[in-house]
Amino acid sequence: MKILTPKNIGEVTSKIFIDTFSEKNMEIVNQRILKDANNEGYAPKVTGQLVNSSIVSTEKNKGTVTYDVDYAYDRYYIGSKTGRKKWLEVSFEENIDVYKKMISFNFEKSKKENL
Repeated sequence: MKILTPKNIGEVTSKIFIDTFSEKNMEIVNQRILKDANNEGYAPKVTGQLVNSSIVSTEKNKGTVTYDVDYAYDRYYIGSKTGRKKWLEVSFEENIDVYKKMISFNFEKSKKENL
């Protein structure tokens, strides 16, 4: 199951900056989004297969997160006893200020490196 990060990282970055956001910076932010969704009590965890599938399947420089198990859709939209419903969106919204700061920091760092 491919889940676009809420409001998509690219959309968030375009709201903050007009300039292009490098693939490397996208990867850094997307890794943090994935980490927060998986390790902060949001994603359901029973066997760890769901979380592990996201670590293996997500293309971190694409601005999306993928949970690649057959039951991911039901857990995400219907919920479960061990995690939050729509955990990725909830985590994203609760941590959006952190992501914006990361984007800003990495953008400024890139600008200085390219001078």
